[in-house]
Amino acid sequence: MSVIPTRWYTRTTPEAPGHPIPDLNNMVKVDNWCNLPSVYVEVRRGGNVIRSGVVEAVTADSAMLWLSRDGVEDRTIFHKVDGYEAWAIPTS
Repeated sequence: MSVIPTRWYTRTTPEAPGHPIPDLNNMVKVDNWCNLPSVYVEVRRGGNVIRSGVVEAVTADSAMLWLSRDGVEDRTIFHKVDGYEAWAIPTS
């Protein structure tokens, strides 16, 4: 599945000039995290949003991802084995 790289979008400033506002209500779960660098995601666990942001890096085996630092939020690693899920905006 393809996802939209949305490096300029955040929940607090969705009116990024020159870019369409993404529909965050239509996010889909992404099982293969390898295609997520530079993509805006919501990291969820147990149905709750833990954090949202832009994926900075992913391990080759798709087991871990790092969200970029954003404001007061530090760069954060999430492990799939701990029950974290990545949700992104599909391209179609």
